[in-house]
Amino acid sequence: MIYALAGVGALVAGALVFHYVSNKQASNSQCFDEIEALGPPKKQSNGLLSFDYYKDIFMIISKHSKLKFASER
Repeated sequence: MIYALAGVGALVAGALVFHYVSNKQASNSQCFDEIEALGPPKKQSNGLLSFDYYKDIFMIISKHSKLKFASER
């Protein structure tokens, strides 16, 4: 009986871990897709990213980070 309960517990834990990991990968790929949709990096003459391009990337990453951590709470 104890072994059966331990087996069921391990199965449920494995399913939860799989669900957790698969959701993170989906969220990450959506984030990367949005960044790629911005086009090639826009740089200033000194080689740094332009402010507008940096701001757009920062907003995309912030949005996905908030969604990810809100679901973990």
